[in-house]
Amino acid sequence: MTQRSETEWRNWLARLQRREPQKSRYRNFYGALDESIPNWMSIIASPTFLQWGLKRDDHTGSCMFDMLYAIWSDPAWMAEQFAVILRLYLRDTEGKTNSQRKIADGVRRLFGLEQAPRRFLLSGRYEVLRKLGSGGNGDAYLVWSRETQSLYGLKAIRRELRDSPSAVARFKDEIEAWVKLGAHPNVVRAYFLDVVSDALYITMEYVEADQSGCSSLVERLPRGRIDDNMIATWFAQIADGLEHAYSNGIGAHRDIKPGNILIGRNGIAKVGDFGLVALVRNFNPDNLAVARRTYETAPGSMMGTPIYMSPEQFADPRCCDQRSDIYSLGITLYQAAAGGNVPFLPTTPSNSGSQEMARFFRDIRSMHERGVPPRLPSPFWAVIEKCLAKRPENRFGDIGEFRKALESVAKANGFSIPTKEMPEDDFWAYRDKGNTLLRLGKHDEAIAAFDAFLARMHDDSVLFNKAVCQENLGRYEEAMEIYQRFMRRDDYRAYVNGANCLKKMGDPESALAIARRATELEPNDSDCWIALGNLKYGTGRIEDAIDHYRRAGMISPLAPTPNFNLALARMKAGDLDGAARALNRFLNYASSLDDRRIEAKKMLDQIARGTADNTRKGGC
Repeated sequence: MTQRSETEWRNWLARLQRREPQKSRYRNFYGALDESIPNWMSIIASPTFLQWGLKRDDHTGSCMFDMLYAIWSDPAWMAEQFAVILRLYLRDTEGKTNSQRKIADGVRRLFGLEQAPRRFLLSGRYEVLRKLGSGGNGDAYLVWSRETQSLYGLKAIRRELRDSPSAVARFKDEIEAWVKLGAHPNVVRAYFLDVVSDALYITMEYVEADQSGCSSLVERLPRGRIDDNMIATWFAQIADGLEHAYSNGIGAHRDIKPGNILIGRNGIAKVGDFGLVALVRNFNPDNLAVARRTYETAPGSMMGTPIYMSPEQFADPRCCDQRSDIYSLGITLYQAAAGGNVPFLPTTPSNSGSQEMARFFRDIRSMHERGVPPRLPSPFWAVIEKCLAKRPENRFGDIGEFRKALESVAKANGFSIPTKEMPEDDFWAYRDKGNTLLRLGKHDEAIAAFDAFLARMHDDSVLFNKAVCQENLGRYEEAMEIYQRFMRRDDYRAYVNGANCLKKMGDPESALAIARRATELEPNDSDCWIALGNLKYGTGRIEDAIDHYRRAGMISPLAPTPNFNLALARMKAGDLDGAARALNRFLNYASSLDDRRIEAKKMLDQIARGTADNTRKGGC
């Protein structure tokens, strides 16, 4: 990162105040800033803004001007992100938020730190700027990506859940379901899955708070009665977002509530937090009636927020479909129309003890199953009443019927209601979707997403990842056709992957030749030596394999794979003490998400008992 002097930053701010350079895309950029923050030029002229922007963080090594300059350098579509950072300055200096305390509250818990820095650099890629909130599976943060030079919301699985296989599986389901939705104006956009510092993350759209600091319906409810026209608008938008989700493989959201309805500065409502979704397996959009009865969830588990849950959701979350979400939406609509009150609320637990919580749970379930909601003097009452029918078949049959009922209310009362929103045509979403599905092991679906992207634009990284999927599916000849294109450019990654394909195709000598070529092209990449070591291991040249794995380990001393493979080779050679040392190093470095940890512990136990099996074939 180039560190500019204070004089250089002053000169850059002066250019901004003169609205330079005078090019069309910059004129558009400055015009968009005028609309978003009319007084932005006076803000950047402030001495306190200069001090705030110049302050270089001890932990991340960056200052806020680094981010602003990166955005300004490519202003075609980033004016709003520039404005977001200016508003961060305003909130910091006006004392509306305490950024240090917000970061400390979340980052200490997320990363297991005793003391949290003012900002936090995550794996050299994401700079954590703010904690945004918490959801069912994880915490959300506003981050700056140093790779894409842009702002995201980043949701991380909570630290205390990382060692729970069921929690990790649910988080992966959330990522899969959310990313598959692509781009829609009324759904918070999820971009891609990332695995950083031993944890899973979703990078998603950042929905910025409005002028009053509210970014969700739950934050707006305490601020006074919401105008009926605005209620009609927001709930129509929510219906559009849910309809998009249902038509793209979501059986049920299962956690519709004000906190999961985001409303940003532009006043548009978006559905977010798909942490408890019921995923439709083998989804067929042409047969939604069947699909909604075949989703999966954890049997016997209670999922949802009790105040908003339908009667059937208490009995068995596997029974939920969109009519269950309609019930939750009815509770939420009631709350919006009633100025924040909910129709069913038992006495609040006097403490967090198990007996009090069980009593609260029994009481709220009984109210949902048998209680009658207090009537509201609201034009939406008939809609609410139908949503809150105890039996699913007595509610609206689907979310489309709910929206039509809202339209009737709007027409009868002179409310304006937005035109139904459709999915956005963003072909970049196919690339992000494909990369995420690849990381989740959904290779067939990833190939379909990559093909949709490649049909509109050639991209080497997308083409290469498509070959990786084909290789993982055992379609080695198809993968080799693509890898050979990259080999002609001496791309060492293609030689590494191509060697594995040739080995699987029964040509180990050719595989060895191109693996050696990879080490010649990139001798300081551990993957090249691992690939060569695997081939030597597979052909019985164990001492050579040990040498290559050791070299890979010297290049990447904290990487788990060289140590795991070295352990296998040492076991094959009968060096059980050396294998045990390598396995212990592997366990020190491997992510808790690494499935090989189970096998490593089993091998250590066998070594300790003197029953180790040294006949395993093939490296990793």
